[in-house]
Amino acid sequence: MPVLLALKGTLEEFANAKERSKQCVAAEALAGVLHSDVNGLLGAWDSWITVQLQSIILSQSVESIPEWAACIRYSVTGKGKYGTRVPILRKQILDCLMKPLPPAVNTTVVAKRYTFLAAALIEISPQKMPMAEIELHNKLMNELLDNMCHSSAQVSMAFSYILLFYFSNFVSAGIFCHSCESYDYVLVS
Repeated sequence: MPVLLALKGTLEEFANAKERSKQCVAAEALAGVLHSDVNGLLGAWDSWITVQLQSIILSQSVESIPEWAACIRYSVTGKGKYGTRVPILRKQILDCLMKPLPPAVNTTVVAKRYTFLAAALIEISPQKMPMAEIELHNKLMNELLDNMCHSSAQVSMAFSYILLFYFSNFVSAGIFCHSCESYDYVLVS
């Protein structure tokens, strides 16, 4: 826990900095923290990390979106020699990303959130997807269907990435069969 507390102030400062280089450092450091198994990680998540991640999602900064997406991707990727062990915070990170945005956010923030979700979906192993992750996929699909007519091109592009990984995960997991009726299984509310 002392290590996490020592990182907190600097991480917040760098994540909120105007300079891209500082944001890149913050993204690297946060990725390492989120993917770790250090003592006190769950407590730090509850006390400050979740707020920091929400702040990153809601910030207007676009320069460092690729670095923050890489941070999210690394944070949820499997651990161990074969990448099959789920990181401690993966469910919490996915839940944080799925949290609805405030109604008045601009399209940049909406697109950024979907970019982060796509980055996370890349790292979910379809063959070992727990029911909670299948439910997350379903919830995300319902959200996308509700917002499919979004007027922003950058949001539409982010939708396409999510749909790519969404369907890839379900096909790889063997949930989709070759008949049309089996697609209804995925789109349940």
